[in-house]
Amino acid sequence: MKKYNKVFVGGTFDRLHKGHKHLIKTAFQLSEKVVILIADDKYARGKARGVKSRKIREKHLRKWLSDESLLKRTTIVTPDDWYGPSIIDYDLEATITTPDYRPKYEEVNDIRRKRRLKQLKIITVEKMLAENGKPISSTRIRAGEINAEGKIPKCQKGENRLRI
Repeated sequence: MKKYNKVFVGGTFDRLHKGHKHLIKTAFQLSEKVVILIADDKYARGKARGVKSRKIREKHLRKWLSDESLLKRTTIVTPDDWYGPSIIDYDLEATITTPDYRPKYEEVNDIRRKRRLKQLKIITVEKMLAENGKPISSTRIRAGEINAEGKIPKCQKGENRLRI
């Protein structure tokens, strides 16, 4: 039996990687249903250059969720603000996040409190580390430092280096 009926996970989910998958799988381990917020293009592109469109990010996320047999338990939303359903959905019980976004979810709970909605349990999941011990991130993947599994490309390990 799951601990929660409905939890929330939000993110840009650009270059869907091992860390994203761990975060989302944790949500499904704890809950029957998971609401996943995918940041809209305006927010996502304001964060970093080279972010794929929301349509492409959602397509990759849906494919992975389907491959993992999780899609039927998922609701995917793309609101025009950062909060989405986290500040209005009465049925949400918890949110799964990384340490850097915990303060944002404390803000969500402040808003929920003012609206007389129950507080979300904030469950913090540590970031997954790449093989060099640094966190896996879409930014590092876009820069070519690591791949989606946190592996360092061979050319950066000193192998197969092109010499000019």
